[in-house]
Amino acid sequence: MTGTRHRMRKALLQAVYAWLLETDAPDEVLDTALNEHAVQPDDREYAHRLLTEIIAHRAEADSLLARVLEHWSLDRLGQVEAAVCYLALHELRAGEIPTEVILDEAVRLGKEYAGEESAHFVNGLLDAAAGIVRPDAASLEESP
Repeated sequence: MTGTRHRMRKALLQAVYAWLLETDAPDEVLDTALNEHAVQPDDREYAHRLLTEIIAHRAEADSLLARVLEHWSLDRLGQVEAAVCYLALHELRAGEIPTEVILDEAVRLGKEYAGEESAHFVNGLLDAAAGIVRPDAASLEESP
């Protein structure tokens, strides 16, 4: 059985992707996806808060992604990968979820929606970004 937070992130990923493509209203996409994935009320509220904050802080996320993209420009980043990164970067900045959980979820979503190669790429980006956003957490996780 897929965990409710994972289902919530899948729904949120769909909404962020729609926002990036400017095809549908992200709130409507999120509501539909939350229903399809049978997400619980508490996680629905969390998803709506995350979506609002992801949209409001895109420039900060873009700046951080530009710092960690090596030999790439931000406009070369695929939309699915970007959506996964925006979601994970916001959760990293929020500080509520452990870094390892965020990275594992991002890799899982990347693999599920864009393939194995994409998951490795997303993992590299987010690992570098986590070192910037949470430098103390990274050093704590590496200590014995």
